[in-house]
Amino acid sequence: MTTIDRSSRIAKNTLLLYFRTIITTIIALYTTRIVLSVLGAVDYGLYGVVGGIVLMVSFLNSSLSISTQRFLNFEMGRGKTANIQKIFSTALTCHLIIAFLLLFIAETVGLWFVKTYLSIPPERMSAAILMYHFSVGIMFLSVVTAPYNALIIAYEKMNVFAYVSILDVCLKLVIVFILKVLSCDKLMMYGFLLLIVNCIVNGCYIIYCKIKHKDINFSLSFDKEQMTKLFSFSGWMFLGTSSDMLSGQGVNVLINIFFGPVYNAARNIAFQIQTGVYTLVSNLIVAVRPQIVKSYSIKDFDYMYKLVFSTSKLSFFLLYLISLPVILEIDYILNLWLKEVPQFTGIFIQLILVEMLIQSSFRSISSVSQASGKIKKYQIIASVSYLTVFFVTALLYKMGFPIYSTFIVAIIVAVFGFVARLLELKSTLNFPVRKFLSEVVVRLLFTAGLSSILPLIIFIYADSSLYRFIGLTFVCFLSIGTMSWFVGLTEFERKYFTQKIPIFFSLPINTKRTIFH
Repeated sequence: MTTIDRSSRIAKNTLLLYFRTIITTIIALYTTRIVLSVLGAVDYGLYGVVGGIVLMVSFLNSSLSISTQRFLNFEMGRGKTANIQKIFSTALTCHLIIAFLLLFIAETVGLWFVKTYLSIPPERMSAAILMYHFSVGIMFLSVVTAPYNALIIAYEKMNVFAYVSILDVCLKLVIVFILKVLSCDKLMMYGFLLLIVNCIVNGCYIIYCKIKHKDINFSLSFDKEQMTKLFSFSGWMFLGTSSDMLSGQGVNVLINIFFGPVYNAARNIAFQIQTGVYTLVSNLIVAVRPQIVKSYSIKDFDYMYKLVFSTSKLSFFLLYLISLPVILEIDYILNLWLKEVPQFTGIFIQLILVEMLIQSSFRSISSVSQASGKIKKYQIIASVSYLTVFFVTALLYKMGFPIYSTFIVAIIVAVFGFVARLLELKSTLNFPVRKFLSEVVVRLLFTAGLSSILPLIIFIYADSSLYRFIGLTFVCFLSIGTMSWFVGLTEFERKYFTQKIPIFFSLPINTKRTIFH
């Protein structure tokens, strides 16, 4: 496959994923408004902390899917498609083992923790426990079906994700309208209906793979060599993801213990924004990752690093384009969006977006580590970063620090984690750190600084109103877009995009071509 073909596929897959994100984010934000209204602040907070395992599934499922996808793409890159059947069967066997292990832990230690330590009103305990069981079921299904997701991504069929994701959020929108008309315990019914939706969505992925990839059938495979590779890779990925979940859902539990379920509602709303923004950034990385792995497998390092550098910049620019107006106008947006705004929601969202801007600048470099398979040290650094957020938060809350201090800790840790990741990649893979700093980081800082001047002037001197919100948003888009093009991108990248954009939209994605010409 030529460079133009690869770039065209990346562009079209990215557009499909962004189309999905726009639709799903709009529906998800509206759904959040209705769910908060139907459940109330206390039950919505309980859903977030007790049923938070549902929100954690996307991260857990992502890491497990990435592990399988990496091995599939590596074999595709080398042209050894005959090994795909064996890898898929081995991966699914591994995921079944992991799923049953997680099920056992969740229904023993996890259930004991929920009953013993969480701050749950006595009259809502039975509903909260049932919600927890439904959430565990969703987790189990998602882990088992992760290899099917990986197979779809490995073949770069992003349109499937776009359609199924839209179906997912539409069904969840239907759920909230059902809740409004049913006279029952809303929290219990919400958990049950979410489980049904999860069965439908994961069933769609399985059915698609069965129809489109009839040559790839599952059979229990205990290939010792392949399982060792998969468990080793998945194990380190799982370590990083588990730590990430602890810094996310774990902090939510700490908020529940120290401040109560009402404040979990504010955290859940902020988490919804974080999930939407994370999806926006990850879309580009999901579209690019298969090509990074394939490039590494054939030792095309020049193309691989161009992808990594460009992805880092584009991820930041896209996120900053949305984040800056949200950070500045958060109070106006929340009052426009929600009927009742829980305390601290605004500052939670502002600090989360700052952290994600930092993370977006280095998130794509993790694909280099995954492509090489040498992920041990990288995942240890990531795990230490996430665990630091959790334990420092627990200490600060114990000392009486304000509830938003955890997000400040996360920002500080993100900066140090960024440096540590670069040093590790330099040591392990001879990653071009100096070039990355000069071509990516410096340009990002200048772009962010220069493009913020005019929006800040408008925010400071204009009174809060719909007109200021619309005007400031327009100026942010214009300012960030202009500075990203002239300051953020290199001359080569500007020339490349100018020449290739027409090709991106005119070339069909020919999935039947071989990897090599």
